[in-house]
Amino acid sequence: ANRNKRSIVLDLKAKEGRAAFLKLVETMDAVICSIRPAAMDRLGLGYDDCRAVNPRIVYVALVGFGQSGPYAARPAYDDVIQGVSGMAAMQGGREGPPKFVNASICDKICSQVAAHSTLAALFSRERSGEGQLVEVPMYESMVGFNLIEHHSGQTFEPPLGPAGYERSMVEYRRPYATVDGYVCTLPYNTKQWRAFFTFMKRDDMLDDPRVIDPNIRSEKIGELYEIVADLVKDWKTEDLLAALKSALEGGVRLVQFREKDLPAPKRLALGREVMALARALGARIIVNGDPALADELGAAGVHLGKSSLPVGEVRATYSGLIGYSAHSGGEAAEAFAAGADFVTLSPVFPPTSKAASGPILGLEGFRFDVQACGGPVYALGGVSARNAAACIEAGAHGVALIGAILGAPDPARAADEIIRALGVNFG
Repeated sequence: ANRNKRSIVLDLKAKEGRAAFLKLVETMDAVICSIRPAAMDRLGLGYDDCRAVNPRIVYVALVGFGQSGPYAARPAYDDVIQGVSGMAAMQGGREGPPKFVNASICDKICSQVAAHSTLAALFSRERSGEGQLVEVPMYESMVGFNLIEHHSGQTFEPPLGPAGYERSMVEYRRPYATVDGYVCTLPYNTKQWRAFFTFMKRDDMLDDPRVIDPNIRSEKIGELYEIVADLVKDWKTEDLLAALKSALEGGVRLVQFREKDLPAPKRLALGREVMALARALGARIIVNGDPALADELGAAGVHLGKSSLPVGEVRATYSGLIGYSAHSGGEAAEAFAAGADFVTLSPVFPPTSKAASGPILGLEGFRFDVQACGGPVYALGGVSARNAAACIEAGAHGVALIGAILGAPDPARAADEIIRALGVNFG
């Protein structure tokens, strides 16, 4: 807090100390003071005294309570403000006793309010040429801080309900216990909750009203958090974090359904078979070039290219994931600008016979293209561990293992083994 400051000690009760302070005020931009205003006035160093020697001064008074209210003369400390602002009550949940946040939270938040208020006053002076008195009361600042989620319903007559944001107040909103530690995870919207339950193989929850209806989910969020706690309790922390990273952070396992030349009925039937395979992998389906089929299958998204509809046209009516097969960083950037969520891009590897030992061609160009894209890039064609690792090092979000499991007796197991060995995502 005190970096780059120069300090001086003055006895403000002494005539010489007061004179020295006012001499400094003559060339100051701002005075920021956490001594109670009445005490500064008694010293002859209040706002009016400072303004008399520098009309452009910005005088920032850091006070416990608003100076026009009934508690104006009271001192304040962090613990007191946590209590009177409602902050401590919120930490205890619906049923528990009040608790302090284990940090000087009010001091820190109010310091940010003070900094922004000072900057606003200085900007105002640049426009008007005039200084001003700025009052930053801790109590009112923290009530405003809590207002958004915890107290907003209390501003109505009659109140809309008890104070406290339900999601924050429920018992199971806390770090979840694992076999060997704790994890913090938060599915938030419908898409994320469904992805979480798919990953946890709880298909019975995918169409549960608590998951798919935002209003019901808000009312029953404590029940969902309790289910999450039960699902993660038998995991090891490291395994769960790695699995969630793959499944929930845009690094989801994606299987692309490419059989676009089949008749529609056969395509739909095969698509359903692939959906079953995807679930066995903990993956989601991306349908090649056909948003309508993607919707019919309940797939995660579509993968487009030059021969399919433009990304922007699909995005206008389609809410799922959109991938695009790009041939350059510039083309990928255009796809992202039009609304694509990810692209596939080839680093141009050497022939398959040399993939395990030969040099990787075009990797520097691939690195440049990835950096120019502005979004998640999956390297297309990196089927060997060596090439895949090189692509990840070059900045790829993951690799596309197209052809890597063809002919395997158990495709799901083969793909899963490759993914675990590489430690990366795949398309």
